[in-house]
Amino acid sequence: MSGLIFGFIHIIAGENIINELPYLLTYSIPGFVFAYSYIKSKNIMVPIFLHFLHNTFATVIIFLTGGL
Repeated sequence: MSGLIFGFIHIIAGENIINELPYLLTYSIPGFVFAYSYIKSKNIMVPIFLHFLHNTFATVIIFLTGGL
């Protein structure tokens, strides 16, 4: 459930939720991974660090490809 909430929060940030809805699963997968990492480690810093790595990787890819 938390993975889907994570994904939904990321799609409602856009202007048109209907156009973003197909990406719900794409955004939810990291949420599932973060939730699983918390359950296994019992340490909130583990999913926080994974989220940090994910965002850093995405930002680097955007800059390298001249995105946005």
